[in-house]
Amino acid sequence: MPAVTSCGRYILNVLVSIDQLANTLAGGYPDETISSRSAKAWLTGKRWGCVMCRCLDFLDKDHCRRVIELNEGDSVSGSLDAIAGIFSWGDLKGWIRGLVLAAIALAAFALVLVLS
Repeated sequence: MPAVTSCGRYILNVLVSIDQLANTLAGGYPDETISSRSAKAWLTGKRWGCVMCRCLDFLDKDHCRRVIELNEGDSVSGSLDAIAGIFSWGDLKGWIRGLVLAAIALAAFALVLVLS
């Protein structure tokens, strides 16, 4: 994996902070991403979490499994070894894909909140 440039790190930090802000505005934990919150909701059987994770996983295979933040937000009971992963970003194409995923996730999350 190529080294992350300072500009790339800045872009990544901005994207993650936008994701966390959107989660906070929707009533979530301030330091947790929408994807992580969705994965936890999916694990506890909440319909909106299942819908979000299906959308995200369609665009990025196993996205919810890889980005769950066990140390942030609401705790989830049970064994998470099979789904817990590391949130990692690759090269610039990965960041661009992440931006697109974040925009789609925000739109889907807003839609689910409006419909529920």
